[in-house]
Amino acid sequence: MRAMELARAHLELDWPEVQDVSRHESFDFLCVAGKQKLHVEVKGTTGDGSVVLLTRNEVEHARTNPDTTALIVVSQIELIESHEGQVTAAGGDLKMIHPWRITESVLVPLTYACMLD
Repeated sequence: MRAMELARAHLELDWPEVQDVSRHESFDFLCVAGKQKLHVEVKGTTGDGSVVLLTRNEVEHARTNPDTTALIVVSQIELIESHEGQVTAAGGDLKMIHPWRITESVLVPLTYACMLD
């Protein structure tokens, strides 16, 4: 959630319309300015952001729409636990990559589906 909050605030600086479409699309935000559109994938991490995990659908979408797709990585998110045990997220360093062009050299397979008879 922290990454999505920071990403939305960043996108709203340049785009008059920013829609959260993460529930029904393979990307998180659709940004619209007149006829211009941008599809944005958002990843958040408590680490340095040098590696993010992507789903197959996210990769396919970025490959087929390289000029209209961006990646936002929010790294160094701090998790703070209260005395009551509630965890909140704070901080974060935002990096936006646009256009986002995925090449095979930057993808490392982590899991495979094994089809059984």
